[in-house]
Amino acid sequence: MKEFLKSAKGIKIIIIAAFIGMCLIFMSTIIPKSRAEPTVDLKAYAENYRIQLEENLAEMLEKTEGVGNCKVLLTIAATEENISNKSSKIIMPPINGAYIICDGGSSPIVKEQIVYAVSSLLNIPSNRVYVSKGV
Repeated sequence: MKEFLKSAKGIKIIIIAAFIGMCLIFMSTIIPKSRAEPTVDLKAYAENYRIQLEENLAEMLEKTEGVGNCKVLLTIAATEENISNKSSKIIMPPINGAYIICDGGSSPIVKEQIVYAVSSLLNIPSNRVYVSKGV
């Protein structure tokens, strides 16, 4: 083996192998990496998230005594800064406020129950939850 490495043919093979290795390293820095990262339409994701949350919240509130039929509208801060897709981890956009219309919205007791439930579930201050009686 030592004799082969000292021969002219062995030296040529070592030089060619080193050259190929350097070319591969150089090419890896030039060629862009094309990792197949999942893409998320951020606006559509935020809208679907909001709608699903509204439906689930309305369904739960309607099961509370005195609430009756219920409609929920949520506002979210849906910007690219607070919805990210880094390492396939999606961060939920924060809820800014809630507007609830329900049959029992004229009762102060029902209003208090709804405000407490919604502010607790969504982790928002109670002054950002408004409850109204439906028509």
